[in-house]
Amino acid sequence: WRWHPDTRFVFIGIPGFYSSFFDEFARYADERIVDIERASGAEKSAALDACDVFAMPSLHETFGIGYLEAWLHERPVVGGDIPPLREVITHGVDGLCVRQRADDVAAAIRRLLDDPALRSAMGRAGADKLEQKWAWDRVMDLVEEAYARALAHAHSDVGEALA
Repeated sequence: WRWHPDTRFVFIGIPGFYSSFFDEFARYADERIVDIERASGAEKSAALDACDVFAMPSLHETFGIGYLEAWLHERPVVGGDIPPLREVITHGVDGLCVRQRADDVAAAIRRLLDDPALRSAMGRAGADKLEQKWAWDRVMDLVEEAYARALAHAHSDVGEALA
């Protein structure tokens, strides 16, 4: 808070997923730290609308739907520097991938808070990526293509077995 004293940290979700970071913050007993264990879709959406940076520096995330939700609101993301998340987040383009150490996460958040233009550019890049890769029409096209390939493969195997 030395550089951004008005910053609020909002933790949403089951504590087990972020307990080490929350425990670090909880020792301050500060009203700028908000813990919401259960949030409705509308509450999550409102929180994403209100935030400047979405940080989920997970060690165990395999895909990271939270990052996509943040990009839906054109927010930059901070994620853990692990292989599955590097497949989702393009470091320096639509977010930052960092080691799951408090100092590294804090530095990434501060970098984004210090630079509104960078925040905006990364949020927009994330929204563009979301539209290009994970929009429902794109996902449905990919599912249809996968089924078509599976059916073609199944039919060719049946034909070969009967020959």
